[in-house]
Amino acid sequence: MGDRVPTNPEAFDVLRHDRTRQYLRDIPNFQLYQSAEVLVVVHPDVAGTFAGQLLTFLTVNLLVRWCRNVKIQSPDASLAAELQRQGSTTLLNRMAEEAKSADPWTDLFSEPEKPYVIHVGGACPGARDPDLIVGSSGWAALASRHDNGVIKPDRSKNPCGPALAACIACAEALKFAVGLPDELRARDVAISLFDYSTDGLIVRPEPPAVARIGNALMVGAGSVGSNLAYLLSTLQLDGNLSIVDHDIVNVHNLDRSALFGVQHLGRNKAEIAAEWLHDTLPAQSFPVSYNEYVRTVSREPNQIDLVFPLANEHQVRWAIANAIPPLSIHGTTRPDWGANLGRHIPLREPCLGCRFGVEQEPVLACSTGDISSSDGPAESSDAALPFLSMAAATFALAEMLKTNMAGYPFNRAFVDVDFKGPMTTLAHHDRAYRAGCACEAVDEDIYRRFNGETRFSAYSIPVRPQPGAKGALSTSPGQGQH
Repeated sequence: MGDRVPTNPEAFDVLRHDRTRQYLRDIPNFQLYQSAEVLVVVHPDVAGTFAGQLLTFLTVNLLVRWCRNVKIQSPDASLAAELQRQGSTTLLNRMAEEAKSADPWTDLFSEPEKPYVIHVGGACPGARDPDLIVGSSGWAALASRHDNGVIKPDRSKNPCGPALAACIACAEALKFAVGLPDELRARDVAISLFDYSTDGLIVRPEPPAVARIGNALMVGAGSVGSNLAYLLSTLQLDGNLSIVDHDIVNVHNLDRSALFGVQHLGRNKAEIAAEWLHDTLPAQSFPVSYNEYVRTVSREPNQIDLVFPLANEHQVRWAIANAIPPLSIHGTTRPDWGANLGRHIPLREPCLGCRFGVEQEPVLACSTGDISSSDGPAESSDAALPFLSMAAATFALAEMLKTNMAGYPFNRAFVDVDFKGPMTTLAHHDRAYRAGCACEAVDEDIYRRFNGETRFSAYSIPVRPQPGAKGALSTSPGQGQH
């Protein structure tokens, strides 16, 4: 039985913002964010584009998760076909529906007084001067405090740049609202999720029109998992997705998931994510713990092509690492405004067990920070900031898309982005193996037995031609046997 919707906005905010307040409480006067105003102004040239629409309604969605006073100035336009969801067919309609779902008391269309101003898609003529301009260019997220002439309409249908730009916009607005010093605020940002370079203006190849994922497994549909489901719905996908999560939605979940709304309170997270993806690809929900899922659905060799390990309760990551998994992609968050990508190409890179080891119980739910109590010993709490979980999900989405492209992989196995700083540098490196980890015992023959015919196995092992075949099989992305 989940929380019920409180009957007044004050009681609602107490429950919904509990984790956000815990995360921010070491910042002097952090409560200022509760009275902040943010105005989002949309350039008319991007209101009718896929990229501009996704950037706009996702920015508003994430802002409303922490800010009661979000306002919008935008022309209306018919949504791109890929973005029409659950009866929403226009840009303003989808923004309004998602905002009311996140906060029933929000009002997007009244006049603000002294807002932080975000321009989407370029400097908007005739509007209030911007504090930040955000845009995208395919894989790249762009942001600037001034009209640098770089941010222009993005005609791509790649969701990665717009999604990360929305996270940056939300982070910058929150920095301003809580009074972080100017040197921590972004000035000019151009981050490419193709290779995590900070020169996002370099043209990168576009992802395929249809992303083939085979039989994928998502373990965890909480803050990162639900946001990944939200983003997957913007794509054309070929494959199947099984979603495992035993938990239900409570009010405090609404501050960090773009998918969950008040209508979902008390419902299972995996079921909600599967329903959301109904028109995108076949998705099956398993409203049980991962351990129960393993007991119920026995694993057969070559059954799973791709794993998204997005939960960490009950030693889930350690259990997955010990199960000889196929290609694994995950996004996580960390304390102090950080989000990161992790990838495991078996036989080539350290696994989940190498990174996390055997985790101590009780553990944090996904997308969390460890909050120390001033009244006693340290406590574990699933405190988070609204945009971090979406950023982690965006990194996972980008990595998944690139598995379908020749030349993969294009980046190191670990990437960390610090949203608290000016975002001019990224941590981007490989991680070390852990002595005694289970992956040490997995050799090529064992891996072939479990995963040799999976879609992405060629990234781990050379593909052996079948008897009588002419030439070697291609190791290009998506060229596995499924």
